[in-house]
Order: sequence, then structure tokens, then C-alpha cells
Amino acid sequence: MNLKIVSVIALGVAQSGLYPGICAADEIKKEGLNVGVLPAISFDADLGFQYGVLSNFYIYGKDYPQFDHSLYLEASRYTLGSQILRLNYSSDKLIKNVNLNYDLSYITNQTETFYGFNGRGAVYSKLLEEQETSVFYKTDRKQFQTRLDLTFPFFIEHLNWYAGFAYYNTKIGNVDIDKLNKNKSDHDKISANKTLFEYYKTWGIITPNEQNGSEILYLKGGITYDSRDKKSAPNKGVWADLVFYTDPGLTNNSFAHSKLSATYRQYFPVITDKCVVAFRAHYQDLLSGTEPFYAMNLFNTTLLRSATSQGLGGFNTIRGVFRNRITGHGFVLSNLELRYKFTTFQLMKQNFYIGTNLFVDGGKVTHAATVDKTNVTIPAGFSQYNTNPETLFFSGEKDVWHSSAGIGFKIAMNQNFIVSADYGKPLSKDDGDGGLYIGLNYLF
Repeated sequence: MNLKIVSVIALGVAQSGLYPGICAADEIKKEGLNVGVLPAISFDADLGFQYGVLSNFYIYGKDYPQFDHSLYLEASRYTLGSQILRLNYSSDKLIKNVNLNYDLSYITNQTETFYGFNGRGAVYSKLLEEQETSVFYKTDRKQFQTRLDLTFPFFIEHLNWYAGFAYYNTKIGNVDIDKLNKNKSDHDKISANKTLFEYYKTWGIITPNEQNGSEILYLKGGITYDSRDKKSAPNKGVWADLVFYTDPGLTNNSFAHSKLSATYRQYFPVITDKCVVAFRAHYQDLLSGTEPFYAMNLFNTTLLRSATSQGLGGFNTIRGVFRNRITGHGFVLSNLELRYKFTTFQLMKQNFYIGTNLFVDGGKVTHAATVDKTNVTIPAGFSQYNTNPETLFFSGEKDVWHSSAGIGFKIAMNQNFIVSADYGKPLSKDDGDGGLYIGLNYLF
């Protein structure tokens, strides 16, 4: 969590309406440049503790709390080996009548999660993490990505054309055990036994031409409907989009494919703007072509709200469920939140509010990936765990609905910079033990 924000809130609570006889004043209307340069300290159940530096530059015009320009910069690392270098720019004033969002980032993860394909069709076994290797469900991934998202007004109010592109250069490999074991005692060293990813390659489930990653270039187009009263934390309105996107094979002819995504979000005020019900439903599917396994987890959105947009499972989609636990060519997702603001106050000429959110998340694979088990040969040693060792890897079942529920805590500055902490608990142990995520912004 942002340390400066924590100290500001500690002082601000004493001045706010949380205590009898002290009331928050009307909001200060911000104009001009507003700058924050802050330590990036957060926690993600799948990535560990984050440390680094982030800065956010806002330029406000006449429409506060809507900003004219936003520039976000981040350089940070996670204790489990992930690194983020990111630049994000957003504006609806740079080009007249056009909403523009540009993102450029380089993200590495020494222990990226890989649980196989088709959700419950791939078995998660804690026993294999304990007995084979603690990184049994991990890979090493490095990804450079850049994307541009544009919305143009249509002749119907709130309706817009959408166009954009997204480029990913993904490198996938085995976990570097030697690097992870560097400077560790013999007792703490990670076993070098094979991981699930290595077995999938040996068995041909992951084909040779996708084993090491590649480039993907999506060209995107569609329509959006946006009647939100504000962008960062809406109190009312609808935000929906229908997007077709295709990789025509310009960068790698082996993986030319097309996909479709549809997202519906709605925000209902219950008690003015103090209590809001927020709902999101998302569907995406492979329409044609060949999709590499590392593209299945790319969660398509017309606006990137964090460094990555992946699922299903983890902080972007189903909180508390293992990151990328639910992987297939097509899936559905739903999120329901009850958002409540406890108090508002001012400090250091900034506007703040403190709130909470209760949530229920869920999703499942609707278009299963092909799992060719023709060459699957389970090593003899796995029979010590189960008389039918294949059931340690494959259930033979279709996917089911994966659900989680939880609670969050929010601290917002000027309605746009929102520090968030969410804890989610899955309803099935096959999906994880729960997860805490501390970062920025509401989920949607």
C-alpha cells in the first residue's frame, strides 16, 4: 500500500466525519496539474510483496473529477520474482472528441502460474507441490506489451466506435531453478524435479512451435456504450462493449486467429453516491484460427486498468482463486460488488474518501482447449501418490463454475487515485486457499 497515502489517511480520519462533531467540508474543485511521486508498496497473493516507485500526473480542466490528461509511470518488483516497468497515458482532450488510452510495459515473472487447461479438467494437487517441487505449477515468462485504445463518438448519445491494437512479445521457459536457489541454504533450496509445464511439453500437449512464446498483434474494432457519470469509480450508468479482434499472422503466421469479446457493466446508486451496486459480465471466445496457449489468458478489455489484464483467476477477475487457474479458448465471467463510502474529508488541499466493498466473483471455461493425451506417459514414480497417477493431472471432467467471495477496503484521493485492498476466498479448495491483493483502482 502507498505509504504516503497511509500517513495522510491516518491524519485525515481524525479530521473527518468518523468522529462526533467533526464534518467533512465540500470537495475542493481541482484544476491544473496534480502530481504524486510515491513508493509502490503492495501485496498480491500470487506475486508476493511489491516494492518500487510510481508516479501519477493529472491535469484537471473544468470537469473535475474527470481529468483532461493522466500520465502514470511505474518501476517495481515483487518478492516472488516479477518485475514491472510501465507507462500509461490517458486523455479525452489530446484529440478532440476522442478518448485515448496508450500503454507500454515490460513485465517479467520468474514464477508465472500454469495449471493446465480447461479449469476443473486439469487437476490441482497440493501434494505435487509438496513432494515433487514447490514450483510444480510455475513457468518463467517475460512479456513486452504495447497497446492503443481509441473511442470515437457515434451519432447516438453515449454510443461510440472503438478501434485499437495490442502487441505482445512473450517469452516462455522453464523455471530457472538455479537462479531461484542462489544464496539459499540446502534446506531451503527448491527441488529441480520437472514442472507441469515441462511434462506438457514432453507429452506434446503444448506443441513445439508454441513452447517458447512468440509475438501476437491484435487489431481490434467494435462499439462501446458509456453513460457513466465518472470514469474511475462510477455511481451510476452503463459501460458496455462488443469487440472483434484478430491476429492476421503478420508477426507469426503459425498463430493467425480471431476472437470476440462482450462486456456489460452497470452501476446502481442505492443511497445517493454513498452506496453503489456494481455488476460486470464478460464473455470472450475464439472464433477461428490457431490460438497459442499463452494467449488464452489474455483478458480482452477496451481500457487497461492495471499493468496486466489476465484471467481467469487472480486480482483482475476472480479474486482468491489461483491466478490463471481457469484457462481455455472461451470463458464467461461475472463480478458483483456492493460499494460503500464511510466518510469524506480534506487534507493538504486534497479530497479523500474511505470506503469498503463486498464482492462475489465467478467464471468458467465455455470453449475447451484441445488436450491431446496420445503421448501421455506418467512416470512410474507418481504411482506412490495415487494408484491411477493420471488422475493427478487430468480429471476427465468438463469445467464447472468457479466462485469466490470477499471484502475490500478503499482509500481514494481526488476520486481518481484509489488505493485498494481486496481479500477473496474461493468456495472450492481446488481453486486455492484465498488471496489478498493490495494495489490501485476498483476492479471495474
